[in-house]
Amino acid sequence: LQTHYRIDMYGAVLFLEQQALVSMVVERLGREAARIVRCLLAEGALDDKVLGERLLMPAKEVREVCFRLLALGLVHLQEIPRTADHAPSRTIFLWRIDIRLVRRNLQCRLLEVIRGFEGQLAKLAAVNADLVDKAVRLRQRLSEGERRAYALYCQERD
Repeated sequence: LQTHYRIDMYGAVLFLEQQALVSMVVERLGREAARIVRCLLAEGALDDKVLGERLLMPAKEVREVCFRLLALGLVHLQEIPRTADHAPSRTIFLWRIDIRLVRRNLQCRLLEVIRGFEGQLAKLAAVNADLVDKAVRLRQRLSEGERRAYALYCQERD
């Protein structure tokens, strides 16, 4: 009798993405926002009144936190009109999280940060070009043993 195990990689990656999202929300916006995110991930799309009832929070506070999450691109607001005129008083507003869109938003934000760092690095390299050239010439003059010692020194420093 042989037993076979199968790992659900899609489910595992989705779980890790959700946990990373919740942990980022805790760091940026606090525990209340993380509770809202967890509830939306578990339940799907909900309006702020139902969210408030489920989380035992006032609907006004839920709405404020959800709008902060919306500003960061972590939740989305879906409008469901009850009538054809789309009047706000006769429209249901549902908060939801699409993990694929959140992932894409975070990737774009991360790329923007990397581009900013690259720009700063280029500016610093241009300002300190003489020091960079001097360091390159110094490394070229080092013997093989001195290069190994320098590499070890750099590793220990990091």
